[in-house]
Amino acid sequence: MINLIKEYWKRFRHWQRTPYEVPPLSDTQHVCLNCGESFNGQFCPRCGQSAKAARFTPKHVLANALDVWGAGNRSMPRNILHLLFKPGYMIADYLKGHRQPYFPPFKMLFIVVTTFIFITYIVHYFYGIKDDTQTREIQFEWVGSIINAVAINMVNDQSIDLPVSNNTVNTRRQKLVTGIHNTQQWLDSHRAVSILIFQVLFAFSAWVCFRNSPRLGKLTLSEQFFAQVFISSQIIILSFIYFLFSLLWARGGIDTLPTPITMAAYLIDYKQLYGFSWWKTIWRNLKLVIFATFFILTLSIVAIFIALMVIMASF
Repeated sequence: MINLIKEYWKRFRHWQRTPYEVPPLSDTQHVCLNCGESFNGQFCPRCGQSAKAARFTPKHVLANALDVWGAGNRSMPRNILHLLFKPGYMIADYLKGHRQPYFPPFKMLFIVVTTFIFITYIVHYFYGIKDDTQTREIQFEWVGSIINAVAINMVNDQSIDLPVSNNTVNTRRQKLVTGIHNTQQWLDSHRAVSILIFQVLFAFSAWVCFRNSPRLGKLTLSEQFFAQVFISSQIIILSFIYFLFSLLWARGGIDTLPTPITMAAYLIDYKQLYGFSWWKTIWRNLKLVIFATFFILTLSIVAIFIALMVIMASF
């Protein structure tokens, strides 16, 4: 039994490390139904039409309908399968130039996010669950108190020679808190956009920590961004699976992937993608978390400072 498990594990590891193999060209002679060209292979060299083009059947209708979602050409199911079992190897394969077998990362992110939001909405509607804003209100009350203190210190600064009352400070504070609140509501309702914005920020931090790797060599920032988009789709897929299982113990399910699972997914992704040892991957992941946290906090502070200056200038 143990030998059998070892053999299956050996085959699985071999499949993980093996890049996608393109099927060999067919020797069958075809005549293109579009331009009449005779050729061997899967596609006409003159106009590009598939050799499989024929009279429409119910199978063709289903295949064309599924092709809108990336299932007709099997690339979307392949992406999902590989992102679950060989994520880093698949992303490395894509970055090295094997683009045709895989579904485009941005389209895939949009589809998985849209599907996830739709299904969670249906489940929550079935259970009669509405968005709980209590936590968000507490968070913004805390943010508002910090902004209020910063605004008062700025107003009382000797370099600012403006007679400003406490009511004016409260008005400015309320404007800024309301603006942040509205921004977060918009990002929550446009999750694909918020994920892309986060990945732009996170990709820079990951690129700084992993830009030179044994498997990919010197990585560009653009390549790192594409890798992060694929990883975002993987996290959404894992969140969906976790959501379905959580329906067994939580009313309405839990649509947020626990942090330990997310961190483990990132660790495996980066280990397979860059080819570092486990210890080097763990160490670089720790540096990535520290750098990304500092980078995002710095940008947030700068954004709040600019917003405060704009609001103060409006009075």
